[in-house]
Amino acid sequence: VGFVVFSKEWYGGISVHHLTQPGMSENRLDETVLPRKFTLFIGRNFEWPVTNKRWEPLIISPEFFFINQKSYRNLKYGVVLEEKPFSMAFHLRHDLKFSYSTFVFAFGMNHSIFHLGYSYEVPVGRQSSMMPAGGTHEIGISIHFADQLKKNAARAIKLPSI
Repeated sequence: VGFVVFSKEWYGGISVHHLTQPGMSENRLDETVLPRKFTLFIGRNFEWPVTNKRWEPLIISPEFFFINQKSYRNLKYGVVLEEKPFSMAFHLRHDLKFSYSTFVFAFGMNHSIFHLGYSYEVPVGRQSSMMPAGGTHEIGISIHFADQLKKNAARAIKLPSI
């Protein structure tokens, strides 16, 4: 659960995961639960004007995340570059003690009905036991059903007045 506040230039919000704190054990004797995770984030959009009117302006968005789950706390900060329909992001993530750090690169493409994204996360500095040596790859696809429902919605028929 969470909320987002945004304007044309600023955005931010908070989210809480695992509200019901589900059990993590396969037997009823162990009462280990998944602790709640809290995320706080803020960012700002800067528009870099373009001289060619056929191009969309470049949006540069520095952003900052703080994530807390039980004793695990980390910071993630970086920048997102967007020139529609493409976006690219570079982030650095580490715990508050700097005992590990990871670099995150992401690339995405927005279409009217879907978003396709790829990200790669690789440890930097000291090796972390939480991250494989070769890094982590992720592919994401999201479909915008609400946009399709709006396009297919029934429209009122204009009748001539009598």
